[in-house]
Amino acid sequence: MRQPTQKRARERVRQMLAAARALLEEEGLDSVTTTRVAERAGVPVGSVYQYFDDAGDLLAALHSEVTGRITDFCFARLQELPASTSWQRILREVLETYWQGLEEEAALRPLFSHFIRSHPYGPQITQPESQLGRLFDEALVRAGLRLPQARAEAIKITFLSMLSILTDTGLLADDAARRKALRAEALRVAELYLDDALSA
Repeated sequence: MRQPTQKRARERVRQMLAAARALLEEEGLDSVTTTRVAERAGVPVGSVYQYFDDAGDLLAALHSEVTGRITDFCFARLQELPASTSWQRILREVLETYWQGLEEEAALRPLFSHFIRSHPYGPQITQPESQLGRLFDEALVRAGLRLPQARAEAIKITFLSMLSILTDTGLLADDAARRKALRAEALRVAELYLDDALSA
């Protein structure tokens, strides 16, 4: 996606993403085409191509927008926690907030599933500028923790990659009870790994 710079252009992109979301929710993933999105948003199809390469790029932008909003909720939850909160509770609260955000976007589960299957592991999540990377760093600061300097980058990459894969596995489960059980196990694994990394 090419980022719009002017207010009017940003509003047009917002309309296109809203149209893509509506089509996805009403008719499924295959209904999200550049032509259908343009019709639904009330814009020329050329306007869609001005900002998006194709329908896949539209879906990627929608996915990024939704997960970004969920991550923002996690940052907000993190700020609400008292300064004396243990790192275990911080981890639990942030993950539960993230997973709850995914559950609340149930209509977009086909989109999440599509990205899990087509991008089973996104190396971008471990980059310093990634939202989840910044959330991890902020959670450590909030808990008053420092990773062992020699292993800090490797721990962060391992933790985020592992948690991403476990979250994706849980998200693919059709049954809500099964998703909950898998996420509970993911939390246990995350706690055990981080406890070991911090005590080494």
